[in-house]
Amino acid sequence: MKFIKSVLICIVICLIIACSKPETGHSISNTVETIDYDDGDGNTGDGSEALSINEQLQPYYDRFIDEMLARGEDLRDIPISILLVSPTEQSNNLGYCGLGYYNYDGTGNSRVEIVYNSRCWINLTDIEKENLMFHEFGHALLNRPHISSPHTFPNGSARSIMCSSGYCSGFGIYSIHQDTQRSFYLDELLDVNIDAPYWSASKSSSTTLEEDDITASASGWVSESVLQDNNTSNPYSYSVSSADYLSSSYALAITATANSQSNSYGNWYKDFVISDFDDCSNIVAEINFKTTAYLSNGYLNVLIDLFDDVNSETEFHRYYTEPGTTEVGSGYYRIQTKAICIPNETAKIRVRLYMKSESNATAYFDDLRIILFE
Repeated sequence: MKFIKSVLICIVICLIIACSKPETGHSISNTVETIDYDDGDGNTGDGSEALSINEQLQPYYDRFIDEMLARGEDLRDIPISILLVSPTEQSNNLGYCGLGYYNYDGTGNSRVEIVYNSRCWINLTDIEKENLMFHEFGHALLNRPHISSPHTFPNGSARSIMCSSGYCSGFGIYSIHQDTQRSFYLDELLDVNIDAPYWSASKSSSTTLEEDDITASASGWVSESVLQDNNTSNPYSYSVSSADYLSSSYALAITATANSQSNSYGNWYKDFVISDFDDCSNIVAEINFKTTAYLSNGYLNVLIDLFDDVNSETEFHRYYTEPGTTEVGSGYYRIQTKAICIPNETAKIRVRLYMKSESNATAYFDDLRIILFE
């Protein structure tokens, strides 16, 4: 039981901090780093930087100014510095990806700092960068704090782009194909009393799209390893296990060896084509799992990737598992991922079962269930 608790604690710690896009196309951010995208406290630092705007960040400032002008708010005269900084240069040493200051060190000047690394900027998509930047401009240009409870609408969507990273994904308040949601969140920045949008209502109608009990052939499932260095040996192996399963007679297995690299991952994934669903529906994917040993510097995760083309290999949005597990017997626990408010441009989803470990361990996955809520 102590072993299981240790594994679950490891999983939960990872899930709480894993809100940014992975550093490679199919990996998850390093758990030793803090992933929170901002702090919102605007009264630290020495105020020594001259006012300036980094050229990579300028387009997001211009975009935000234009959006606010279209809503009748002119922010162009506010003096502001918008900087890309290294983690060691950040004025707050808590490791946040972004910081927004309305009155930096009492100077009367606004300031935004964005950490320049793969996790916080380099590997983000344009819409993820916009989410991050617009949140920080909410702090720096509009003096908006983080919202208080409730943090989400009944359907699970963030109530504001000013939702803190402890409750919402800072890089994914809205995605592409969500112009309606984007417009609401920008309106809300200037009107905290705005009416809740129609799409935020609770989803009550559910349909089970898939129940995959795992067969001997593991039909449709693909195994894949992501390595820190492609020239090194693969520390992960994959199998369809008939020795340990929860129901039916098989489970998907990922085995890690003790020489696993610190930034390598193993995963199984499977694609599911979807159609004929309401815009802003929710998708829930849940899977049962167990592990044979403590995952040293590691964790498990279930992801849902969204694709707007059934033939595409590039997702337009990604959702991570939320903290929390449910014991289901025989040493297995259930974990769940919710894809909130998916646009009707979604043509397929990809469910990924991830494992990371630097010690000898095997993870078993069984009984995938995918549910649509409209």
